[in-house]
Parts: sequence; C-alpha cells; structure tokens
Amino acid sequence: MAAPSAAEQRWLQEARDFARRVLPGSDGQEPAAMEAVLRCLRNASGGALPLGYSFISISDLQHQQRIPCCSHLSWSTNEFKEWSHQGQGALPMQSTLPRTYLILVGYLTDGRQENEEKLVDGCLYVKDKTGIIPCELLHFELEWLESLFVFPSWSYIPQTDQSAAGYLEILVDPVPINGPKEMLHNIPITSPVSAEPLLTSRIPCKRRSKVAVAGELTRLGPLLCVHHKTFFFAFLKCFSSAVCVPVLVQKPSQLVWHHVFQLGHRYTITGLSMSSLKKSGQRMFITSVSSCLLPYCAEQVREQPLNSAWQGESTQSSSLETAEHLSGSLELGAEEEKSRSTKESRIISYVGFVTKILNVQAGLFLLDNQICLCLAYRPLLNSARGFRPGTCVELTDVHLLQKPLVSFPFTVLAACLSSTVVLKSFSRLSTPFQPLNSSGNLCLQLLFRFSLGMPLYLWLVSLLEMFEER
Repeated sequence: MAAPSAAEQRWLQEARDFARRVLPGSDGQEPAAMEAVLRCLRNASGGALPLGYSFISISDLQHQQRIPCCSHLSWSTNEFKEWSHQGQGALPMQSTLPRTYLILVGYLTDGRQENEEKLVDGCLYVKDKTGIIPCELLHFELEWLESLFVFPSWSYIPQTDQSAAGYLEILVDPVPINGPKEMLHNIPITSPVSAEPLLTSRIPCKRRSKVAVAGELTRLGPLLCVHHKTFFFAFLKCFSSAVCVPVLVQKPSQLVWHHVFQLGHRYTITGLSMSSLKKSGQRMFITSVSSCLLPYCAEQVREQPLNSAWQGESTQSSSLETAEHLSGSLELGAEEEKSRSTKESRIISYVGFVTKILNVQAGLFLLDNQICLCLAYRPLLNSARGFRPGTCVELTDVHLLQKPLVSFPFTVLAACLSSTVVLKSFSRLSTPFQPLNSSGNLCLQLLFRFSLGMPLYLWLVSLLEMFEER
C-alpha cells in the first residue's frame, strides 16, 4: 500500500482536528469515531478520500454561509448539472442552488435536552459540539435518532432575515456511522377489528391493561399545539376491512413518529391505553411512556384475541364514527367544521410544485402557477420549512374550491385537520426561505377568533395586504 501523499496527510490531520473539536462523545473517543467517518467517506467516494472537500461544523455553517447552497459528496459535475437542470422545469427563470464542497457530520436528534422535555416541538435537528440546526427530511427511520451520520447530499437554506439561523434540507438518506439497532420480535398484537369494541365499552379505562395494535395508516393528523402541549392523531385501519381506530400521540419522545409515518404503510404500536376527550367524551387509544412504533411484520407478531373482561358491554356507536369526528372535537380556537367555506367544496388529492409564495403569514402558496394552496386552517409548527418555490408537494384529502371569492384569481386547495401534506422533493433552486410566524400573526388570529370561512378569510387577507402597501 502506497504511503499517503502530503496533501492527503494534511487533509487527514484537519479531519482529526475537526473530530476533536466538533464530534460529540466522551473524551478520547474521537479517534475511533473519526475512523468510522473516514470509512463511510471512502465507501461513498469509491475507495478514495474526498480531498477536494473540507469538513464544516454546524456553528460555522450558520455563521459563515449567507446564501443558499448545496453539497453532493459523491456526485460528478455532470450529475450535478443534470440534477440542477431538472429543478428548473417549474421555474426556468430562477437560478439553481450553487454547489459547495463541504462535508457535514452530526447526530440526528428531536431536540430533547436532559430534563428539558418542554423544548420538544416535533421537529428534527442535526447537532454537534458546536451547535444544533433544524432539518427537514423526505424519509426518516426511528433507529436514526441520536445516531452519528455523514450527510452525503444536503442544502443549507438561510432565512431572509440575516440575524436568524437557517435550516438544512437533507436531499438523500444520511449514511450511518454505526450498524442498525436490533428490532423486537414475537409481539402480541390486536387488530383494529378486535380493538374496536374497546372504544365503545363501558368498562372504565383505568381498569384495562395496555395493548398493541397493528394496522394500516389511513390518516395522519398534523402536529398541533394546544395549551403548550404538542400532539397528533394517527388512524390505523384493519388490513381486511374499513374498521379504523384513532391513536393519540403526545409523549415528547414520540412526537418524532410524525416523521416516520407514511400513508398506506403498516405499523404496530405497543403499550396503548384508553382515554377520552374532555368535552365530547369520544374515546381513543393513547400512547404511554413504554409505547413503541414498529413496522408491521407478520413474522414478528402474533394475533392476541381479547378476553371477555376486556371487551365488556358495547354501545351502538362505532369507533369508525369516533375517528371521523375526532378532528372536529379538538380544543383549538376554531373547529374544523367552522373552517369550511360557505360554498360547496369537494375532497381531492393533488401533486404539484410550489411556484410562488403568495403570503406566507396568511399560509397562501401558489402551485403550478395556477392553484392557491391554503395552509391557514392546518397548523405548520415547523414555520413552513421546505415550502420554497421549486418544492414538490403531495396533498391528500384537501378541499377544492373553484371560485371562493370573485376577486380572487385562483382556484383554492384548502388543507384542514384531516388533510395530509407531504414534501415529495426539495427545491433545487436558490429561492429564499420565508418563515411563517405563528405568534403575533394577525391573519391567523382573526381567522380563529371569528371562525372565518374561506371567502371571508381571503377577503381579510386582501384588506390587510392593501393596508400594508399604503
């Protein structure tokens, strides 16, 4: 084996200095962690070290990078040009993200600090010794949490306000430094068909033991924050029927599940107990501290029938009806039913590209230069990160309103609490990030205070824009 060149020796020394300064972990463990990082880099670069790249810490990225940029560790120049060219299809007049040659290494975390679970907001972050930065991923696995990664392809998007830090868009799956974690096996589960009678049983919830329920994710509610508590609803459907049961997820350590769930995929949730909404009394399953989210695997589970003591005496109502009305029963300043337009709308699904930000504080975005997407009725706790011009968005169960207001030039797709909004690909364009501020947001305050329908809300937004211009 040939001795390393002088350039390679200098690069390796800089890498080791970076590990001691940046990589989290116990003192003295940095050399082993750096060797694992170097193995990943060699694998990503076909066996050679990427000497044309330099390491960068989270702190340096936030303080030194003032314009949007992207880094692609293993891509050739032609591959980058092809990727950039494809991104200009929706907005040909926009410039593509400039490429930098930086290596990003860090831990994926949900932001929890020791004894400070109040900081958990359901968002994901990349951290090292120097700092922590929000990130958006198109795909996430639970075993990635608190693991060390090399990020081969990513974009850094600063805010339009230079005094505020930006965020990361992770373009491809990160490369783990350590091997995958072991999965649980032989789990006793209950199907939604068997679990349905529990939601209508008259036996007090506290007298029941915990169960594991397996089913197909048929609906995923947004992350909501009510009275400083963040939570979301997931709805699991039976594999062979339309029976559906609601699951409330509100433990701080489990909010990250929202990034894992995908519609149509099958899951097992363990450690579920029973609870009910205070005002309506509607019942649902609720996760406990011991609950786990697992991908459903028929070989790793066994069906467990419920005994008669569990099933108890049922009423005539069905859990499917309970699931349908849960969104409207939440304690939000305005109910979903009140957010519907006075004009008739129909429910559709749609995939399109964000081509313009009409009014980020009002939650209005333009899709494909012809359709307005309204997200005002569906809270976005991540400040609308990722919603830049050029981003591809998949919408499920949104309201289509052909002409909600005579003076409004676009057809509207309005997302409610029953809608699902998923980013399918990030923008490849050098477009800015304009954060949505929920606190002090006059549009949203008036919307929920007066329970405005879509026509009145669009009229209100136009008036506020007129006042601001004058």
